[in-house]
Amino acid sequence: MRRITKLEPTKVPKPPQKKRVAAYARISKITDRMSNSLSNQVSTYSKMIQDNFQWEYAGVYVDDGISGTAIKRRPDFRRLLADCEAGKIDLILTKSISRFARNTLELLQVVRRLKELDVEVRFEKENISTFSGDGELMLTILASFAQAESQSLSDNIKWKQRKGYAKGIPNGRIPVYGYRWCGNRLKVVPHEAEIVRRIYKSYLDGASRSEIMSWLSAEGIKARSGEFWSSCGLRYLLANEVYVGTLTFQKHFVEDPINKRFRKNRGELPKYVIEHAHEAVIGQAVFDQVQEEYARRMKLGVLANKAVNTSCFTTKIQCGACHRNYLHKVEHNKDGSTWEAWLCASRSRAGKGRKVCPTSKYIPQKKLIECCNEVLGTESFDEQLFLESVEMIVVIGEHELEFHFKDGQMEHVGLAV
Repeated sequence: MRRITKLEPTKVPKPPQKKRVAAYARISKITDRMSNSLSNQVSTYSKMIQDNFQWEYAGVYVDDGISGTAIKRRPDFRRLLADCEAGKIDLILTKSISRFARNTLELLQVVRRLKELDVEVRFEKENISTFSGDGELMLTILASFAQAESQSLSDNIKWKQRKGYAKGIPNGRIPVYGYRWCGNRLKVVPHEAEIVRRIYKSYLDGASRSEIMSWLSAEGIKARSGEFWSSCGLRYLLANEVYVGTLTFQKHFVEDPINKRFRKNRGELPKYVIEHAHEAVIGQAVFDQVQEEYARRMKLGVLANKAVNTSCFTTKIQCGACHRNYLHKVEHNKDGSTWEAWLCASRSRAGKGRKVCPTSKYIPQKKLIECCNEVLGTESFDEQLFLESVEMIVVIGEHELEFHFKDGQMEHVGLAV
């Protein structure tokens, strides 16, 4: 006969644990009104969580004056997610989807990851919980609206800025060494303007940027940032048309309001050039001469840098595999002699994560000179003849040099193994 036995539970059910609840708040602009709103949010959420006997307070995370279009720019949001990963939070409260994220893709990725961690998110304004059956569908729809709103807001701001540009009104006031902003106009700072003139003169007199940096540092002259001048900072100063009294608006633009990536304006959008916008520090003729000198040095490349020890082979030897130039290597022996050779720049500057050229053989200077004598038909190396005759030497593999002459001819020479 069939018999049924009921087995009574042996474990006493544990009382439900309190949910560890956190809140997230964010504002994108720092104003008195918005700051008060943020303070009210923090106070409200703190009281709401602590007054609920079923909840355990896990903190309020706040990003103040930060856009919601990218997670990487929100430190407290990243800290919130890290605490969720560490198992410290069960529920997140937030005012709305737009406060949590405006980027639809990132929002859904975060919400799905939090669901995997068994962390619920509740959006107060939309009355949505990520644990509800239609939660993700509603999030997708509403987040798309939030992203579209962000795009529309960005377009409106850009339209307003361009209207201002057309009237000669700048958007923001970027610090410029030699000037101070007075309203919407730049006013000359005499002692800084004199430094600018000295920099331009030094450059035209043949000084390199590193040499200019040296005398600026020696005299304790710092940039507007309060730091000593950098090579990039000097390049910006030497190329900035603001010193001839001209302002150019929209030289760069935000490509996408979501990723906030800046791009140089290469004709995609109009530029607004305001001539005689303020008092000039540098004459137009001097400014043009500096631009021509910069172009000349760029064409010469490393040969224009007096700080680099160059030779007739500098920039003349090219790797046939990666097409980079060979660099000069000098080693000093204990007996006082030196050993000179050339090595592909890719191999010479190899580091972690960098691709290394398959060409690994050094070309000793002595062997290089022997090959040059062979193709030039000379017994001793003639540097002037080499410069006048040879356009380029291409290294083929590890055992051959390909000489390209300025008259269009080409000749191969083997390297000893």
